[in-house]
Amino acid sequence: MFNNKNARTYQTGDLFLGLDENSRPIGISTDRHAITIAGSRSGKGAGLIIPNLKRWPDNILCIDPKGENAELTYQDREAMGQTVHVLDPFGSADIPDRIRAKFNPLPSIDLTSNRARQDIADIANGLIISHDPRHMEWVEGARSLLAGIIAYVIADAPPEHQNFASVRNMLMLPKETAGESMGLWDHAQEMASDGRIGGLIRSAGVTLITAMEAEKGMEKDFLGGARRATEWLDDDAISECLSDSTFQMSDLKTGNVSIYLVLPAGGTFLKTYGAFLRLFVKTAINAMTKRQQGKRCLFILDEFYSLKKLDELSEAAGNFPSYGVHLWPFMQNLSQLTELYGDDGSETFFANSDAHIFFGNSDIKTLDYVSKMIGNLRPEDVAEPPPNRPFIDPKYATARELASIKHEEDMKIHQHKMSVVGKPRIPPEQLREMISKPDDGQVARYMVVFARGGKTLKLALQPYFLPQPEEHAPWEVFDKIYAESGMAPKFRKASFLLTKDIIKRYPNSRAAKMGLLEVVKYSGETTINIAKIPENPLQRWAGRTLSLEEYFEKRNEYLIEDANAPDRPVPTIKKSR
Repeated sequence: MFNNKNARTYQTGDLFLGLDENSRPIGISTDRHAITIAGSRSGKGAGLIIPNLKRWPDNILCIDPKGENAELTYQDREAMGQTVHVLDPFGSADIPDRIRAKFNPLPSIDLTSNRARQDIADIANGLIISHDPRHMEWVEGARSLLAGIIAYVIADAPPEHQNFASVRNMLMLPKETAGESMGLWDHAQEMASDGRIGGLIRSAGVTLITAMEAEKGMEKDFLGGARRATEWLDDDAISECLSDSTFQMSDLKTGNVSIYLVLPAGGTFLKTYGAFLRLFVKTAINAMTKRQQGKRCLFILDEFYSLKKLDELSEAAGNFPSYGVHLWPFMQNLSQLTELYGDDGSETFFANSDAHIFFGNSDIKTLDYVSKMIGNLRPEDVAEPPPNRPFIDPKYATARELASIKHEEDMKIHQHKMSVVGKPRIPPEQLREMISKPDDGQVARYMVVFARGGKTLKLALQPYFLPQPEEHAPWEVFDKIYAESGMAPKFRKASFLLTKDIIKRYPNSRAAKMGLLEVVKYSGETTINIAKIPENPLQRWAGRTLSLEEYFEKRNEYLIEDANAPDRPVPTIKKSR
């Protein structure tokens, strides 16, 4: 049923998933994408997003409701040589001002490029969300109008006014204004005679003129739709965040950067400002797909549903990995995905993902799907019931009686198998309990992963606040070190004496993080360097080289004994010569 034995041990550059039953860290190579369906408050941030932000060696774009991901991982990203940019218009994240960022994509658009029209159209598409596929004609009309106004602002506005605030202000102008300032009618007249950018500006100008001349009509609806869809740009905090750029989105392709998009999770922020997230995701994807050569980037798309439908994600997902784009959307249930992309579009996401991850689910649709994917019982899967043999002393039983007993037992076994064959290996109600979060827990018990190659895995979540075992050495390794170095095995769980080779091989081991003692260098049999770590009870001697005799004297004085460790023979302590 589960193929944990054949699962891939986590390696740097993989997506980290969790632990198998032997506490082995399991990962998945990111040739394509991943997708996670995890119930609300089941630990997707603590168990997957944050651990991977601490591990992923390449570039990152992360949607970060509440800003917790940025708070807990920006230092890890910087330690990897990454420049961190946090777009946090409402100041939700507790982070240094030096990593707070602004971004305005408009000045970076080259109007002479053959991609200019598409780049501008993509921005307009990001700003105007479609809520009903039956009304796409009105949505596309509003997007086309907005794209033309954006192009007009980029082409003619002074550099300091080439921003979304200017686009919004123009949209909201009255038809005519007093004095020398131009009204919307005047701008529309100029635009209607401007054939630049493939007629994008001219088309919008004609739409504006028609909207202002007619009492009613589709063009008037286009203008009204564009105004309503950009109302969120009036917020001062949003306007300030989009007023200028402290980085370029092309850095994702050419540099070493981690970008966090932060919005408050409470109230209606995600619904009201979902277009803010769409804008950056679309701009980032455009930057990554302009050319194939360059860095790769993991898009951690938490609260994926708030982005609404992004057609390019389902239409071109199969091509993205060749441009270094790896998508990892997170949703609460399958219904969110099918509502946005339909059954066929949803299947496209799954077909292009190397890992389908489920945990904390409670809705019937998702549980039924996972249960069916795990499969039904086959005759060879069913354990035989214990034999129920009447006692007949073989000395007194006839051959016929023995044959009858054997046949009866075989029939019971067959009937037992046939009664359960075809039923789910794990019924939905049992699955719910297995992948749920305990009442007193912080993350779900287990996840079910459908991994590339047809493997089905059952893994324990390993949240970031627990010691991470990705470099965990088997206990036997430490037992060997004890025997070689003379440290008493009785202190096995309390302190660890590691040789230089072990430290190099397991720098982030559970032993190194939880141990009370860590030796970073063991020079032959005569000297030891004491590690500089806060938990080291020998911290007062940190940096000093001690003789073995001095070392064991200090260790015996300050080492905390683990009362639960089993008593075992203590090797003879080697002292300095």
